[in-house]
Amino acid sequence: MAEHKEDNIGEEQRVSPEIKACVFSVGERVFSLPIENLLEIAELEEVAPLPLSPDYIDGIAHHRGEAIPVLNLETVFGIEEKASLHRWLLIVRIGGELVGLSLNNMPDLSYDFSGEVIDPYRFFESYRIR
Repeated sequence: MAEHKEDNIGEEQRVSPEIKACVFSVGERVFSLPIENLLEIAELEEVAPLPLSPDYIDGIAHHRGEAIPVLNLETVFGIEEKASLHRWLLIVRIGGELVGLSLNNMPDLSYDFSGEVIDPYRFFESYRIR
């Protein structure tokens, strides 16, 4: 009868890969967002229009008692918007503020960055509501 050998690696020596990025596509372009800025991924339900806002602002989404401005990434990146049955909302924390990024495709959590890496602080500074 063959003996089953136990792994000699202790729990403290096992290293699990760490999720580093939220990876998503907008049109044919691929982007990554650092995971430390991602608060949540949710299905985008209702967005209230925000009069006189820039065209890249879809409006305001209410999520868990917070009013969050929602940026349309297709408009931000100049990509033709395609109709989608489901839209996703990346809720991003930048400093003490929240912003939502709307997507047509379900994002992935990844062990590494892919495509263009978004610096959330620079991005938010460029596209926030002033």
